[in-house]
Amino acid sequence: MIALKTALYTHLTGGTALTALLADGTAGVYYGMADQGATLPYVTFRISSDTTVVEHPGETRTFIADIKGIDGDPHTADQIGDAIDARMKTDIGAVSGFGLFRQERDTGIEYQEVEAQNTYWHDGGRFSITVCDRTA
Repeated sequence: MIALKTALYTHLTGGTALTALLADGTAGVYYGMADQGATLPYVTFRISSDTTVVEHPGETRTFIADIKGIDGDPHTADQIGDAIDARMKTDIGAVSGFGLFRQERDTGIEYQEVEAQNTYWHDGGRFSITVCDRTA
């Protein structure tokens, strides 16, 4: 899973149309949660599931990645969500130890949360990424 996290981070930070919308540019992309005190807007991504199918002579693994933009303004969060969708329509490239088999958007993510009287808007998508064992 480390290889996929690395590939996704590289892919997301390599998209200038996406990173131009973030307060800290490429530094505004985080795995899991943003750093405490991170400047809005930013992107978070995480691997929410991993399924392995073993078939002779190799295996395929399907990962579900949740990728979203977060900001205090719903319009900005929506713009970032659209930029994430556009970026994820391009091949993420090499995943160390695996060959990329398929990547596609499964569903959208959009919600708001209120914390300490601040409203945070989340907008992005859930993406299915299937890789195959290179030994197959």
